[in-house]
Amino acid sequence: MKERNLQRAISILESAKELHPSLADMCIHAGYAEPGYDDCAVVVGNWNGRYASRLGNIFEKLGLEIEWSDEWGECEDCYKIVRTEPSGFYWTPAYFLGESGTFVCKSCFNGSMSSILFKEACDHKEVYIPWELEEEDFVCVAGTRVPEGVEEVYQLLDDLGIRYYFTQRSGEVYLIWADADEWASVETD
Repeated sequence: MKERNLQRAISILESAKELHPSLADMCIHAGYAEPGYDDCAVVVGNWNGRYASRLGNIFEKLGLEIEWSDEWGECEDCYKIVRTEPSGFYWTPAYFLGESGTFVCKSCFNGSMSSILFKEACDHKEVYIPWELEEEDFVCVAGTRVPEGVEEVYQLLDDLGIRYYFTQRSGEVYLIWADADEWASVETD
């Protein structure tokens, strides 16, 4: 996208917000911090309504992507956007969700001191960084939609002496990750 088109889009959005308060939540971001997406300028907002849909068409003609605000969040470090709602069954979050409800994308989190401090302060059963678990040779061994089901798996893994971590996918599905080597030795016994 040309810089001139981006400046035009910013100007159009500012003017539209002044005329139509219903567009106040729309925001232009520098790009995506989500794996699998091209890193291009994107407008996030609620596209329902006559003015919003017309504005969306204008932004697309200028070369911007448009996304729904209830499916995306802003990284508090780089200000790019991350998907916060699943796009499919195998989707996993590419962000860390802070205690205050703020998002930090995978790139910013892995490159920051906050990731080190988080790991040191975290109880070994409550980690919300699944991409690091995959990189550290952990495998997803169980999933459940109810927190009570997680406790049963915890107990089994504790009894077997297997290191494990817990993640939560989009507030509904609880996943349990076990050390790949330790889990493989159990499967073969």
